[in-house]
Amino acid sequence: MIHPLVGLRFSAVVWMHGASDTGTHADDRGPEYYACALPALIQGWREKLGHNLPFIVVELPAYCNELDWRTFRTWCDQSSSRLQSPDYNLPHMRLSQHAAEELSSVYLVTAMDFGSLHPFKGSIHSDKKKELGERLSGAILAAVFNDSRALWQGPRVVSAQQVSSDHVHVQFDAADGIVLDADARCPPSILPVYCTGAGFELQDRAGLWTTAASVALASQNTVVLKAATNISGEEVRRVRYAFADWPVCSLHGRADGIPARIFDINVSGGSNLAVVAARKLSGAFMM
Repeated sequence: MIHPLVGLRFSAVVWMHGASDTGTHADDRGPEYYACALPALIQGWREKLGHNLPFIVVELPAYCNELDWRTFRTWCDQSSSRLQSPDYNLPHMRLSQHAAEELSSVYLVTAMDFGSLHPFKGSIHSDKKKELGERLSGAILAAVFNDSRALWQGPRVVSAQQVSSDHVHVQFDAADGIVLDADARCPPSILPVYCTGAGFELQDRAGLWTTAASVALASQNTVVLKAATNISGEEVRRVRYAFADWPVCSLHGRADGIPARIFDINVSGGSNLAVVAARKLSGAFMM
């Protein structure tokens, strides 16, 4: 399909796609497939077009995912849903989009906070076009014009470390620090199967997720989470953030207000920090 473009020179590609692949791994859809397919597409296009074409990938925005790839006309404030409990296929797809960043010159623009109640033709089509365009323009300045001052990327998680029996420190990469909005809540009209109200969640050894009992800033780039009373001792195994169709985005960059990226990582003694540092040194996260 791109063969007619071979021989032309492009500055960058803005890739806004993925809703039609949201679902489980069945039928060649879902996060496992997409985490493989998107990097393969980028590499294929670069090979055919003959240069290391920058790709600006737009994260799937907030919408009320009821039927996975068949969700188009769902409204987030409708009176009922076919879902009986939250479906996490959409946040898993957002995480799968991050796999493309293993390649050089890939810029993932956060859009999970761009939810709309009644956009054109269903909740899947956000009406926050101007806001998204502003974020994309920052990424284009960085990708095409090498503008190191361009603001386009929110805080990114680096590591999660258990520091006491019921406290976990989560460290972020944010040049100007982070801001915590303790009052962030779900819009009251949205059904809880779409917006669960959870920001930071902790997983115990049995695999159960519980919303953090409290969240506070420990330093300019560190958040401290207090585990709920039903998680004790060394039972915290993982921590995740913004894991919902319509996430509660309580953490933002201080300079630009862009929300922190969705994540789901192990709680450890800092091994994730070493992995990220190694990747930066190897150029895997060239931004």
